[in-house]
Amino acid sequence: MKKTAITFLMVIATVFAMAADTTNVTAVIKGKSLEFRPDASAQIVQKSIALLASCAYMNAKPKWGAAPTEPQSMADAQKQSHLHLVFSSPHKVEVPIEKVTLQVHEMVISLPLVTAGIWVRTDDGVMYFAMFGHTAYEDLQRLLDKAQRP
Repeated sequence: MKKTAITFLMVIATVFAMAADTTNVTAVIKGKSLEFRPDASAQIVQKSIALLASCAYMNAKPKWGAAPTEPQSMADAQKQSHLHLVFSSPHKVEVPIEKVTLQVHEMVISLPLVTAGIWVRTDDGVMYFAMFGHTAYEDLQRLLDKAQRP
């Protein structure tokens, strides 16, 4: 009986820990809001982090609005087609090529992915990433395509 009670408490603690560590995933594609099923949302989070980790370019101080088509802020980047992830607690992401480990609070990935940039809010401010790996791009694109099907 005691063993069953301990197992039950461990399961409850795990459920609460998982619930406390959630990620809000939203997307707007061509002006249309896209909703994700919970299982698809979890996969999109995983593939988005893999996309960030595969980046070969980082700018720790992005020049907002440097070109006419460039956003002025993260909020401005969300006016275009985008994927938006907000983590309930910072998510640790290693970007090996830049030899940096980030505590990510929020990500905005511009769409379409083929020309995307990734804006990341960290403990140190907002950073911009690009030039991600082709496999990571294809994996996330497949999920986004699937989510758009009726």
